[in-house]
Amino acid sequence: MKNISKLIALSFLLFSIVSCEKDDGCDGGTGGKNSLKVYLKHHSKIIPPQSNYPDTLFIKYGSSDLPGTALSDFDNYVVNSDTSVDFLTVPNLKCGDYYLYGVGWDAAISQRVKGGVPVTIPDNDAEVTVNVPVTED
Repeated sequence: MKNISKLIALSFLLFSIVSCEKDDGCDGGTGGKNSLKVYLKHHSKIIPPQSNYPDTLFIKYGSSDLPGTALSDFDNYVVNSDTSVDFLTVPNLKCGDYYLYGVGWDAAISQRVKGGVPVTIPDNDAEVTVNVPVTED
């Protein structure tokens, strides 16, 4: 009976150790030293902002999945209306997971393009370059 009790206790201990997740403090969000440099790309072509249709990037912190497409589904957004800059910058981010959803205007086909991608920022105080693939409706 003692052996069975020891076996059960050992099994419980091993299960507890294996099932624990490491909390590395990388939950995503603002207040960090990392940044994103984001390009919207349609068929590998950069989609620059248009004067009448700025590029917009919606950001969901701590997620690798598209939360939805409504503004309220995201934690933050960045708009680039500077037609001399073909990327969006998101500064002061913590390490962690993010979902990026970009919207722009492809002047070559005169259509709105949109799309998203998950990204993980490592804890290394750096700028991470991300290409967000976008496509027409």
